[in-house]
Amino acid sequence: MKAFIIVVISLFLVTLNGICQSKNKVGIVFNLENIAAGMKYVNSQIQKIPKSRICFTPGISYERKITVKSSIELEFRFKQNQESYFVFPPRENQPFGANFYTQNYITQETVINLPICYKFNSKFINFSVGPTIEYLIEAKQLNVNPYSFILGKEAYPKKWSIGFIGKISKTINVYKSFSVEPSFFYNPILSYSKNYLGIALLMNYNF
Repeated sequence: MKAFIIVVISLFLVTLNGICQSKNKVGIVFNLENIAAGMKYVNSQIQKIPKSRICFTPGISYERKITVKSSIELEFRFKQNQESYFVFPPRENQPFGANFYTQNYITQETVINLPICYKFNSKFINFSVGPTIEYLIEAKQLNVNPYSFILGKEAYPKKWSIGFIGKISKTINVYKSFSVEPSFFYNPILSYSKNYLGIALLMNYNF
């Protein structure tokens, strides 16, 4: 009976050790990304021509190991970007021949970006790929004056956007349960023809 109890306890301890052996990672991530978007008609008259710009984006990350070399990776990124340049049709008092005129309208977009990735891990390099979901919290017009054209809801008709992300990274163990992971990523957002291209640094705690 004692031998049976010892065997059961030993098996339990081995199983518990296997469960607790660094199968989870949580961390904070810092992204430096270039945001570019294509020209788009807001409606039949107004054309939106955004500028390419570089932004700093913080976030948090969770990774769950499912096999020796595979894991599922979730991220929560908070983005606050500025977008500008709209082309409007001519005003009634403009001279004949002036088909269009450009006004620099600056809007501040606040969005949440959620990548959900399958990650292949190796000693040399890691590969991640998966869909992304982006939610527009707010689009606020910044440079409003008495002569400004006030942008309505037609400028941002969709709250939810779908995209995908591809990422290459390298895991560097720093100390015991801590690691850092520099990466390079490409994240197109299909609904708004928007592209994120950048580098990131992830600081993980393994448990």
